[in-house]
Amino acid sequence: MKDKKEGGILDGNDGASEILSWVGKSRKLDEKRQAEKEKALRLARALEEQVIIANCFWIYCHKLCVLQ
Repeated sequence: MKDKKEGGILDGNDGASEILSWVGKSRKLDEKRQAEKEKALRLARALEEQVIIANCFWIYCHKLCVLQ
């Protein structure tokens, strides 16, 4: 590759550090994306549990009203 003076992208150690920096940022973004997916899954499960509880409560209350 050409060095920076000749219009190239990378020159020795500086290019390697840029690549390592990019790789590190990419990994952090991947980790953040995975953490967000896991958080969304936890929230979806919690919402599903709340819906089930609400449905059970509604059925229970409905049965009480019908019996009276």
